[in-house]
Amino acid sequence: MTLVGLGFRYYDKDGFIWKLYLDIGAASTVALAVLAYLGYLEYIESEDPIGIYFQIDEEEIDTGLTVLRKNCTRGEVLGIIGMFNSDPNKRFVVEDLQKNKNILKTFDAIQTGKSTKLIIKIKDDEKEQFSTLTS
Repeated sequence: MTLVGLGFRYYDKDGFIWKLYLDIGAASTVALAVLAYLGYLEYIESEDPIGIYFQIDEEEIDTGLTVLRKNCTRGEVLGIIGMFNSDPNKRFVVEDLQKNKNILKTFDAIQTGKSTKLIIKIKDDEKEQFSTLTS
């Protein structure tokens, strides 16, 4: 494209094609700047921290844990909260993450920017597994 423009500059210095080429160059520069800005905004949003909360009945407990929006997947969250299991020799059980059919919609809402926190519903007996996070 640059070589074509140089050719027009050399052969048609004051002509219509050279002026058209300059206008196309300016328009494409502005369009690329807008696209770069939109890409930057999307990148910044993916870096938002998402808080992880436990909900027992109506009480919401802040675990103090966060994950970046772009990394907020079911597997990542299972790994993060699994590190705080009070018995490292046993696998933790959280029914909401394992049997809730809508949990994937929750993760989708977080990744698309419609939600800013992850609330995991746990039962009283499940709370004991995460005593370091809920005390």
